[in-house]
Amino acid sequence: MNKSYFNESLLQDTNDNKTQTDDYPEFLLPKPIRFWLLMIFEVPSLACSLVLLYYLFIDRNLRQSLSNHVIMVLLIIGLFSQLIDIPFYLNYLRINYVWPPITISCLTWWFAATGISNLTNIVMAWASIERHILVFHDQWL
Repeated sequence: MNKSYFNESLLQDTNDNKTQTDDYPEFLLPKPIRFWLLMIFEVPSLACSLVLLYYLFIDRNLRQSLSNHVIMVLLIIGLFSQLIDIPFYLNYLRINYVWPPITISCLTWWFAATGISNLTNIVMAWASIERHILVFHDQWL
């Protein structure tokens, strides 16, 4: 009994170098609405991140507090994401292609989107463990 695990139309499309992404909408919101929603929230988010980092670095008590170190690291990582990933995505939504169309811009965007996101997850996991130790096992310090 020979079972075929592939759809015949998919194989035909693959052989013809066509994709089936045209059959499904990319996202529920149109690109101009996504652009303006991101733009509206990007500017205040960037301002809040910079103000928070400013106060955390300027005030000596806040800077030396052990519980704020991970917060500062997360804010710095988020700032990189706001300054690299979001502008690339906004530009893509605006002109419908990656600009400039060179390899380094694609690699930078890929790193910002996936690498910084993964780094945020790792630091957040560490922050959870650190907070648990600071709250429930402060005698360990």
